[in-house]
Amino acid sequence: MKSRLRQAKPIIALAMMIALSGSMQGETLDAPSSNQPAPNATGKTRRVLESFPTSQGVFELSMSPETKNGYGFDITWRAEGEKPSMVTMPRFAVTQDEERADVESMGWGADPGSKIWSSGIEGDYIATVARPVVLDDDTTGLLVTQLGGFEDLKRNHCLWVPINGRLKAMWTFDERQIAGPTWSSTLVLPKGKDSLGQIALFYCHLGEILDDHVVNIAVTRFVWNQEKTNLVSIKPGQGSGRVATALLVGNFITIAEAFSQRETLIKCLQFGWVLSNNSVKEIPRGHTALVKLFVRREEAELDKKRLAKCGIKLPIKIVGIF
Repeated sequence: MKSRLRQAKPIIALAMMIALSGSMQGETLDAPSSNQPAPNATGKTRRVLESFPTSQGVFELSMSPETKNGYGFDITWRAEGEKPSMVTMPRFAVTQDEERADVESMGWGADPGSKIWSSGIEGDYIATVARPVVLDDDTTGLLVTQLGGFEDLKRNHCLWVPINGRLKAMWTFDERQIAGPTWSSTLVLPKGKDSLGQIALFYCHLGEILDDHVVNIAVTRFVWNQEKTNLVSIKPGQGSGRVATALLVGNFITIAEAFSQRETLIKCLQFGWVLSNNSVKEIPRGHTALVKLFVRREEAELDKKRLAKCGIKLPIKIVGIF
Protein backbone atom coordinates (compact mmCIF):
# COMPACT_ATOMS: atom_id res chain seq x y z
CA MET A 1 0.00 0.00 0.00
CA LYS A 2 1.38 3.44 -0.86
CA SER A 3 2.69 5.47 2.06
CA ARG A 4 0.55 8.46 1.20
CA LEU A 5 -2.53 6.58 2.31
CA ARG A 6 -1.15 6.63 5.82
CA GLN A 7 -3.29 3.76 7.09
CA ALA A 8 -2.88 1.05 8.21
CA LYS A 9 -17.62 -14.30 -5.08
CA PRO A 10 -20.67 -13.16 -4.45
CA ILE A 11 -21.86 -11.92 -1.05
CA ILE A 12 -20.90 -8.37 -0.17
CA ALA A 13 -19.86 -8.02 3.44
CA LEU A 14 -19.98 -4.60 5.12
CA ALA A 15 -20.15 -3.17 8.73
CA MET A 16 -22.03 0.06 9.18
CA MET A 17 -23.95 2.47 11.32
CA ILE A 18 -25.74 4.40 8.61
CA ALA A 19 -26.94 3.05 5.27
CA LEU A 20 -27.95 5.58 2.68
CA SER A 21 -30.00 4.29 -0.20
CA GLY A 22 -31.12 5.75 -3.47
CA SER A 23 -29.13 8.96 -3.11
CA MET A 24 -27.62 8.64 -6.58
CA GLN A 25 -29.90 7.79 -9.46
CA GLY A 26 -28.59 6.56 -12.78
CA GLU A 27 -29.33 8.31 -16.02
CA THR A 28 -29.36 6.69 -19.44
CA LEU A 29 -26.90 8.46 -21.70
CA ASP A 30 -25.29 7.91 -25.06
CA ALA A 31 -21.93 6.89 -23.60
CA PRO A 32 -18.92 7.19 -25.90
CA SER A 33 -17.37 3.96 -27.08
CA SER A 34 -14.23 2.83 -25.26
CA ASN A 35 -12.20 3.23 -28.46
CA GLN A 36 -13.67 6.49 -29.69
CA PRO A 37 -12.75 9.93 -28.33
CA ALA A 38 -15.46 11.73 -26.40
CA PRO A 39 -16.17 15.25 -27.66
CA ASN A 40 -15.22 17.93 -25.10
CA ALA A 41 -13.95 21.48 -24.94
CA THR A 42 -10.35 20.57 -24.06
CA GLY A 43 -9.98 17.82 -26.66
CA LYS A 44 -9.18 15.21 -24.01
CA THR A 45 -10.68 11.75 -24.37
CA ARG A 46 -12.33 9.25 -22.08
CA ARG A 47 -9.90 6.79 -20.50
CA VAL A 48 -11.26 3.27 -19.94
CA LEU A 49 -9.75 1.74 -16.81
CA GLU A 50 -11.41 -1.65 -16.42
CA SER A 51 -14.23 -3.81 -17.85
CA PHE A 52 -16.34 -6.43 -16.07
CA PRO A 53 -18.19 -8.83 -18.41
CA THR A 54 -21.28 -10.56 -16.97
CA SER A 55 -23.85 -12.97 -18.36
CA GLN A 56 -26.23 -10.02 -18.90
CA GLY A 57 -23.85 -7.38 -20.26
CA VAL A 58 -20.66 -5.48 -19.46
CA PHE A 59 -19.78 -2.93 -16.77
CA GLU A 60 -17.11 -0.40 -17.64
CA LEU A 61 -15.12 1.83 -15.26
CA SER A 62 -13.61 4.90 -16.93
CA MET A 63 -12.28 8.40 -16.27
CA SER A 64 -14.26 11.08 -18.06
CA PRO A 65 -12.90 13.91 -20.16
CA GLU A 66 -12.37 17.11 -18.19
CA THR A 67 -15.51 18.67 -16.70
CA LYS A 68 -16.08 21.73 -14.53
CA ASN A 69 -15.73 19.44 -11.48
CA GLY A 70 -12.59 17.69 -12.70
CA TYR A 71 -12.33 14.16 -14.06
CA GLY A 72 -15.17 11.86 -13.08
CA PHE A 73 -15.04 8.15 -12.37
CA ASP A 74 -17.87 6.89 -14.59
CA ILE A 75 -19.68 3.56 -14.55
CA THR A 76 -21.21 2.44 -17.85
CA TRP A 77 -23.55 -0.51 -18.39
CA ARG A 78 -23.72 -1.99 -21.88
CA ALA A 79 -26.15 -4.76 -22.84
CA GLU A 80 -27.19 -6.08 -26.23
CA GLY A 81 -30.25 -4.31 -27.59
CA GLU A 82 -30.13 -1.54 -24.94
CA LYS A 83 -28.81 2.02 -24.91
CA PRO A 84 -25.70 2.38 -22.71
CA SER A 85 -26.44 3.69 -19.22
CA MET A 86 -23.82 5.85 -17.50
CA VAL A 87 -23.51 7.22 -13.95
CA THR A 88 -20.74 9.14 -12.20
CA MET A 89 -19.32 8.49 -8.74
CA PRO A 90 -19.54 11.50 -6.38
CA ARG A 91 -15.81 12.25 -6.03
CA PHE A 92 -13.72 13.64 -8.90
CA ALA A 93 -9.99 13.61 -9.71
CA VAL A 94 -8.01 16.77 -10.45
CA THR A 95 -6.00 15.04 -13.17
CA GLN A 96 -6.64 12.21 -15.61
CA ASP A 97 -3.18 10.75 -14.95
CA GLU A 98 -3.99 7.65 -12.91
CA GLU A 99 -1.83 5.11 -11.10
CA ARG A 100 -2.68 1.44 -10.67
CA ALA A 101 -2.08 -0.70 -7.58
CA ASP A 102 -3.72 -3.65 -5.81
CA VAL A 103 -5.70 -3.67 -2.57
CA GLU A 104 -3.38 -5.41 -0.09
CA SER A 105 -5.82 -5.92 2.80
CA MET A 106 -9.40 -5.20 3.79
CA GLY A 107 -8.02 -2.31 5.84
CA TRP A 108 -8.03 -0.32 2.59
CA GLY A 109 -11.80 -0.66 2.45
CA ALA A 110 -12.33 -3.21 -0.33
CA ASP A 111 -11.57 -6.78 -1.37
CA PRO A 112 -7.86 -7.68 -1.31
CA GLY A 113 -6.55 -8.19 -4.82
CA SER A 114 -8.91 -5.67 -6.40
CA LYS A 115 -7.41 -3.04 -8.69
CA ILE A 116 -6.96 0.47 -7.28
CA TRP A 117 -7.14 3.38 -9.73
CA SER A 118 -5.80 6.51 -8.03
CA SER A 119 -5.02 10.10 -8.94
CA GLY A 120 -3.66 13.16 -7.16
CA ILE A 121 -1.69 13.56 -3.92
CA GLU A 122 -2.47 14.67 -0.36
CA GLY A 123 -5.70 16.68 -0.28
CA ASP A 124 -6.40 15.94 -3.95
CA TYR A 125 -5.89 12.19 -3.60
CA ILE A 126 -8.79 10.01 -4.78
CA ALA A 127 -8.81 6.28 -5.50
CA THR A 128 -11.54 4.04 -6.90
CA VAL A 129 -12.04 0.26 -6.78
CA ALA A 130 -14.81 -1.66 -8.58
CA ARG A 131 -15.84 -5.33 -8.46
CA PRO A 132 -18.87 -7.23 -9.79
CA VAL A 133 -21.44 -8.84 -7.48
CA VAL A 134 -23.69 -11.67 -8.67
CA LEU A 135 -26.93 -10.90 -6.83
CA ASP A 136 -29.02 -13.67 -8.39
CA ASP A 137 -29.03 -15.79 -11.55
CA ASP A 138 -30.36 -12.89 -13.63
CA THR A 139 -28.84 -9.86 -11.88
CA THR A 140 -25.26 -8.66 -11.46
CA GLY A 141 -24.31 -5.39 -9.80
CA LEU A 142 -21.08 -3.43 -9.53
CA LEU A 143 -19.81 -2.51 -6.06
CA VAL A 144 -17.65 0.63 -6.23
CA THR A 145 -15.57 2.04 -3.38
CA GLN A 146 -13.78 5.39 -3.32
CA LEU A 147 -11.12 6.53 -0.85
CA GLY A 148 -9.98 10.12 -0.66
CA GLY A 149 -8.44 12.79 1.51
CA PHE A 150 -5.15 13.24 3.31
CA GLU A 151 -5.13 13.36 7.11
CA ASP A 152 -8.74 12.24 7.54
CA LEU A 153 -9.28 9.56 4.89
CA LYS A 154 -12.91 8.86 4.06
CA ARG A 155 -14.54 6.10 2.00
CA ASN A 156 -17.81 5.96 0.12
CA HIS A 157 -19.37 2.76 -1.23
CA CYS A 158 -22.11 2.27 -3.80
CA LEU A 159 -23.79 -0.77 -5.32
CA TRP A 160 -24.91 -0.03 -8.89
CA VAL A 161 -27.47 -2.38 -10.44
CA PRO A 162 -28.99 -2.21 -13.96
CA ILE A 163 -32.77 -2.08 -13.56
CA ASN A 164 -34.74 -2.07 -16.81
CA GLY A 165 -31.62 -0.99 -18.67
CA ARG A 166 -30.73 1.89 -16.34
CA LEU A 167 -28.06 1.93 -13.65
CA LYS A 168 -29.48 2.66 -10.20
CA ALA A 169 -27.77 3.06 -6.83
CA MET A 170 -29.37 0.26 -4.81
CA TRP A 171 -27.22 0.80 -1.70
CA THR A 172 -24.75 3.46 -0.57
CA PHE A 173 -22.61 4.16 2.49
CA ASP A 174 -20.60 7.37 2.84
CA GLU A 175 -18.15 7.99 5.70
CA ARG A 176 -18.19 11.69 4.85
CA GLN A 177 -21.61 11.85 6.51
CA ILE A 178 -19.94 10.97 9.85
CA ALA A 179 -17.75 13.42 11.78
CA GLY A 180 -14.28 12.42 12.93
CA PRO A 181 -11.96 9.57 11.89
CA THR A 182 -13.83 6.55 10.53
CA TRP A 183 -13.16 3.23 8.83
CA SER A 184 -15.35 0.97 6.73
CA SER A 185 -14.77 -1.94 4.40
CA THR A 186 -16.84 -3.92 1.92
CA LEU A 187 -16.21 -7.47 0.76
CA VAL A 188 -17.67 -9.58 -2.01
CA LEU A 189 -18.21 -13.18 -0.84
CA PRO A 190 -19.75 -16.28 -2.46
CA LYS A 191 -23.49 -16.47 -2.87
CA GLY A 192 -25.45 -18.22 -0.14
CA LYS A 193 -27.20 -21.57 -0.45
CA ASP A 194 -30.32 -19.71 -1.57
CA SER A 195 -28.34 -18.44 -4.61
CA LEU A 196 -28.85 -14.84 -3.50
CA GLY A 197 -26.01 -12.37 -3.26
CA GLN A 198 -25.37 -10.84 0.15
CA ILE A 199 -23.60 -7.72 1.40
CA ALA A 200 -21.92 -7.06 4.73
CA LEU A 201 -20.35 -3.73 5.76
CA PHE A 202 -17.64 -3.42 8.41
CA TYR A 203 -17.69 -0.06 10.18
CA CYS A 204 -16.12 1.58 13.21
CA HIS A 205 -15.48 5.10 14.48
CA LEU A 206 -11.72 5.56 14.88
CA GLY A 207 -11.84 8.51 17.27
CA GLU A 208 -11.86 6.09 20.19
CA ILE A 209 -8.44 4.69 19.20
CA LEU A 210 -6.77 7.99 20.01
CA ASP A 211 -7.99 7.71 23.61
CA ASP A 212 -6.82 4.08 23.98
CA HIS A 213 -10.37 2.79 24.13
CA VAL A 214 -11.60 -0.50 22.75
CA VAL A 215 -12.97 -0.13 19.23
CA ASN A 216 -16.31 -1.69 18.36
CA ILE A 217 -16.62 -2.98 14.81
CA ALA A 218 -20.24 -3.23 13.71
CA VAL A 219 -21.33 -5.48 10.86
CA THR A 220 -24.56 -5.32 8.89
CA ARG A 221 -25.37 -7.98 6.32
CA PHE A 222 -27.76 -7.51 3.43
CA VAL A 223 -29.38 -9.95 1.05
CA TRP A 224 -30.74 -9.25 -2.43
CA ASN A 225 -34.54 -9.40 -2.64
CA GLN A 226 -35.40 -10.75 -6.10
CA GLU A 227 -39.09 -9.82 -5.96
CA LYS A 228 -38.62 -6.22 -4.79
CA THR A 229 -35.20 -5.79 -6.47
CA ASN A 230 -33.59 -4.25 -3.42
CA LEU A 231 -31.31 -5.10 -0.52
CA VAL A 232 -32.75 -6.25 2.82
CA SER A 233 -30.74 -6.32 6.04
CA ILE A 234 -30.51 -9.65 7.84
CA LYS A 235 -29.64 -10.52 11.44
CA PRO A 236 -26.13 -11.71 12.37
CA GLY A 237 -25.79 -15.43 11.76
CA GLN A 238 -28.61 -15.58 9.19
CA GLY A 239 -26.28 -15.33 6.21
CA SER A 240 -24.52 -18.33 4.68
CA GLY A 241 -21.06 -18.88 6.16
CA ARG A 242 -18.79 -16.49 8.03
CA VAL A 243 -17.96 -13.11 6.57
CA ALA A 244 -14.32 -12.92 7.66
CA THR A 245 -11.54 -14.60 9.64
CA ALA A 246 -9.95 -13.12 12.73
CA LEU A 247 -6.47 -13.71 14.11
CA LEU A 248 -6.65 -13.21 17.89
CA VAL A 249 -3.34 -12.35 19.57
CA GLY A 250 -3.22 -12.46 23.36
CA ASN A 251 -5.94 -12.43 26.00
CA PHE A 252 -5.80 -9.34 28.20
CA ILE A 253 -7.73 -8.53 31.35
CA THR A 254 -7.15 -4.78 31.12
CA ILE A 255 -7.41 -2.46 28.14
CA ALA A 256 -4.16 -0.75 29.17
CA GLU A 257 -2.29 -4.07 28.93
CA ALA A 258 -3.66 -4.68 25.42
CA PHE A 259 -2.54 -1.27 24.16
CA SER A 260 0.84 -1.63 25.85
CA GLN A 261 1.41 -4.97 24.12
CA ARG A 262 0.29 -3.54 20.77
CA GLU A 263 2.80 -0.71 21.09
CA THR A 264 5.56 -3.18 21.96
CA LEU A 265 4.72 -5.61 19.16
CA ILE A 266 3.59 -3.19 16.45
CA LYS A 267 6.70 -3.70 14.27
CA CYS A 268 6.02 -7.43 14.03
CA LEU A 269 2.24 -7.23 14.30
CA GLN A 270 2.10 -4.46 11.62
CA PHE A 271 -1.51 -3.68 12.52
CA GLY A 272 -4.08 -4.85 15.03
CA TRP A 273 -7.40 -3.72 16.47
CA VAL A 274 -7.93 -3.84 20.23
CA LEU A 275 -11.33 -5.55 20.35
CA SER A 276 -13.60 -7.05 22.99
CA ASN A 277 -16.42 -9.56 23.14
CA ASN A 278 -18.72 -6.87 21.70
CA SER A 279 -17.04 -7.32 18.30
CA VAL A 280 -15.67 -10.88 18.45
CA LYS A 281 -17.73 -13.36 20.49
CA GLU A 282 -14.77 -15.72 20.82
CA ILE A 283 -12.99 -13.21 23.11
CA PRO A 284 -13.92 -13.94 26.76
CA ARG A 285 -16.25 -11.39 28.37
CA GLY A 286 -14.39 -8.64 30.18
CA HIS A 287 -11.21 -9.37 28.24
CA THR A 288 -9.65 -7.87 25.10
CA ALA A 289 -7.34 -9.16 22.36
CA LEU A 290 -5.27 -7.78 19.51
CA VAL A 291 -7.21 -8.68 16.37
CA LYS A 292 -6.28 -8.78 12.69
CA LEU A 293 -9.01 -9.35 10.10
CA PHE A 294 -8.65 -11.41 6.93
CA VAL A 295 -10.96 -12.40 4.10
CA ARG A 296 -9.70 -15.99 3.89
CA ARG A 297 -8.53 -18.38 6.59
CA GLU A 298 -5.43 -19.26 4.53
CA GLU A 299 -4.26 -15.64 4.85
CA ALA A 300 -4.67 -15.78 8.63
CA GLU A 301 -2.73 -19.07 8.77
CA LEU A 302 0.18 -17.52 6.87
CA ASP A 303 0.21 -14.48 9.15
CA LYS A 304 0.13 -16.72 12.22
CA LYS A 305 3.31 -18.44 10.99
CA ARG A 306 4.90 -15.06 10.28
CA LEU A 307 4.11 -13.82 13.80
CA ALA A 308 5.64 -16.97 15.29
CA LYS A 309 8.88 -16.30 13.38
CA CYS A 310 8.85 -12.74 14.80
CA GLY A 311 9.12 -14.27 18.27
CA ILE A 312 5.66 -13.34 19.58
CA LYS A 313 5.04 -15.57 22.62
CA LEU A 314 1.39 -14.61 23.20
CA PRO A 315 -1.32 -17.19 22.43
CA ILE A 316 -2.61 -16.90 18.85
CA LYS A 317 -6.01 -18.21 17.75
CA ILE A 318 -7.82 -18.19 14.39
CA VAL A 319 -11.63 -17.96 14.36
CA GLY A 320 -14.39 -17.31 11.83
CA ILE A 321 -16.35 -14.18 12.70
CA PHE A 322 -19.49 -12.24 11.80
